[in-house]
Amino acid sequence: MAIRNSVAAILQGVGAAGARGAKATATPAASMTFTLTNFRGGPINAGTVRVKIAGYTGGGGLTSVAVRGTDGTNTADLGQIAGSGVAASWVDVMEDFITDLNLTSITVVVTLAAAPTGGTQTADAEVWGANM
Repeated sequence: MAIRNSVAAILQGVGAAGARGAKATATPAASMTFTLTNFRGGPINAGTVRVKIAGYTGGGGLTSVAVRGTDGTNTADLGQIAGSGVAASWVDVMEDFITDLNLTSITVVVTLAAAPTGGTQTADAEVWGANM
């Protein structure tokens, strides 16, 4: 169940000519790293990261999400989300950010209480934003 309703749909009027973004997928596991690069339209310094991990019937349970960005020289922690760790609970979270760096890459590290099991599993991340 990949991302259908994109964060890009809610970013109208962010003060820039157009939304810039990137998407990535991963194999569902207890620990996943998504690397979002090659933003459409160039670097970004404000936006929203969304992570969705779904389709499983056991395991899972969000422990944490950490969002970091880099301009190629400097790295900044952009946000952290703590989860409940409840088994079989799917993950669908968003984190807003703004930074003085012109980000060329965003890394999202997701930790689950256990590896997802059963069902048709998917793991997706996206970022949409602007260079203000």
